[in-house]
Formats: sequence, structure tokens, C-alpha cells
Amino acid sequence: MLTQLAKYTLLILITTLFNSCEYVPLGVYEGEVDENIDPPEIEIVELNINDDPLIISSDYRVIFKFKCSAQFIAGMEIVFDGESCYADDLNSIWMHYYNGHYDIDYESLSGGLHTLDLKVFTLTGTGSIAEYFGSEFFVTIYSFRIIAN
Repeated sequence: MLTQLAKYTLLILITTLFNSCEYVPLGVYEGEVDENIDPPEIEIVELNINDDPLIISSDYRVIFKFKCSAQFIAGMEIVFDGESCYADDLNSIWMHYYNGHYDIDYESLSGGLHTLDLKVFTLTGTGSIAEYFGSEFFVTIYSFRIIAN
């Protein structure tokens, strides 16, 4: 069992050690950031929606392929009638192209007008910390009207 003097000595030693610790940053991030970046042009390499509105009377597979040479494509979201149907992980591998498909189930649709939005997320190219950590994107939206006949 510690004596009273040993307890006080230990307390003073621990207090001194904790008070002497000081955080000293190694440096400040001062990377160049370009705030005047225009959204990149996204090339539609393949898209099988030729009419707007697209009139369907059976199941329909939307096939798409996008390309962007200026910035990486970080991901995509598909929104049908205001509800997100598919969202790619925006922190996955970034590429200069993105392709895929989306199946419209005709039986689940009510007759009439519907909307389909293809949202393509690209990096900004600003060089900011937010972009570096995958939190800053340009969003290009392609909207289509679909009529279930």
C-alpha cells in the first residue's frame, strides 16, 4: 500500500507529465486550389433512349456509357420518379468512363408519365482537401420522360 507521500508524489508526477504534452502540427496544408473550374463535358458514348418522351409497353433496359476526359467519373445515381434506384459508391475506383444499365419493370409502373434521371458525378479538379477526400463533385443530370402505355 502506498504511503500518503508516495500518492502525492505520483499525483504531481502524472499532472506534470500531462500538462507538459503539447500538440505541435508538422505543417499546414497549403496546396494550390483553383476555385474557377468549369464543369467538365461528359460525352455520351452509348445511350439507347432516342425519344423524349420514351413510350414503352413492356420491360425496357436503359443502356448507357459515359466518358469524361477532363475529370474522373466518381460514380452515378439513377433516380426514377423521384426515388433513388441505384447509387454507386462515390469512393470507389475513379475512371474516365462509366457504363451500365437500368431495367424498367413495366408491370410495376402505373400508366402515364414517369421521369428518369441519370446523375453522373465527376471530380472537380480544384485540388482542395474536400476533393482529395472524395467529398466534392460536379453533378451532371440527364433527365428523360417515360410514358407507360
